[in-house]
Amino acid sequence: MSDGQLSRASPSGILDLMDGYRRTKILFTAVELGIFDFLNKQPETAHQLNQHLKLDEPSLKRFLNSCVALDLLLYDPKEETYQNSESSDEYLVSTKPTSITSYLKHNNNKSYMLWSHVSDALREGTQRWHQAFHIPSTSTEETLFATTHYANEAAQMDFLDGMHGMMKISAAKIVEQFDLSKYKHLVDVGGCSGELAMTACNKYPQLRATIFDLPDVKAAATKYIHKADRIKYETGNFFKDELPNGDLYVLGRIIHDWNEQDGIKILTKIYNSLPETNGAVLIVETLLNEDKLGPVHSVLQDINMLMATSGCERSFSEYKQLLESIGFKRIEAKRTGTRLDVIIGRKH
Repeated sequence: MSDGQLSRASPSGILDLMDGYRRTKILFTAVELGIFDFLNKQPETAHQLNQHLKLDEPSLKRFLNSCVALDLLLYDPKEETYQNSESSDEYLVSTKPTSITSYLKHNNNKSYMLWSHVSDALREGTQRWHQAFHIPSTSTEETLFATTHYANEAAQMDFLDGMHGMMKISAAKIVEQFDLSKYKHLVDVGGCSGELAMTACNKYPQLRATIFDLPDVKAAATKYIHKADRIKYETGNFFKDELPNGDLYVLGRIIHDWNEQDGIKILTKIYNSLPETNGAVLIVETLLNEDKLGPVHSVLQDINMLMATSGCERSFSEYKQLLESIGFKRIEAKRTGTRLDVIIGRKH
């Protein structure tokens, strides 16, 4: 191409990527301000909405218009009112059972800060908590978790509510991928709110379940637990303590937090805890394609793990190799159509 010719390539895709952080902050800010909660009751004008928010009204109207442009809100030009879009009404109203607002708050308050230091993570190959939140770089992963996710009651509830919300929108698809009817006792290791265990018990009436997590998690998570006759909560550390007995162990978004050595420790403990005659482990994670070039959400989550943990996202073949090295057999994986996929490894 000569200097006088124009390139046929368009910069629009690159410019859209540049705008990504702007879209993200519009979403995060709207959630932070509670706009979707206020508009859940009825459509309102910018002036009416500002009676709750007490913001600069012309600026608020510009912000609401950006929410309309991003399909987060709908606008009625005749009445000059704003209302939630269908997806916002389903997932961005904090009181809805399908709400993911706490997960978005966690991403805004924690992950967004970590992502300011991607280039440093690439140079050093380590997470960025010490840099983004001034936490000593010598802190263990356990200390980091306590300092960041459980720094206070509000941070703890945002994290637990966020993990609960993300699992809730995927759990039904997860438990239907493999026939779990032959298993009697499910142990949800690092099970947080127990959403996955409860969903499995709903689908399989023969199942009982034990949720196994840290004492602080149990204290905050009991509000989520129902089916108390079939589900119990035990506390402990899955690295240090003996696991509860079961014939089906579930790891929901656990293995990706850890490097290969620690992942092997967790899976080996589960393998040794399973009965000799029957038993399996169910791993719930987002799966990378075998070439590791997609899906986009999985690739981005892999970078998020670099920013926040010593772990990573993996492909099915990597999980298969990990499980086979411990002794698991008949290993399969299925994509669920949600952000989370599922792998099963059987002891026999």
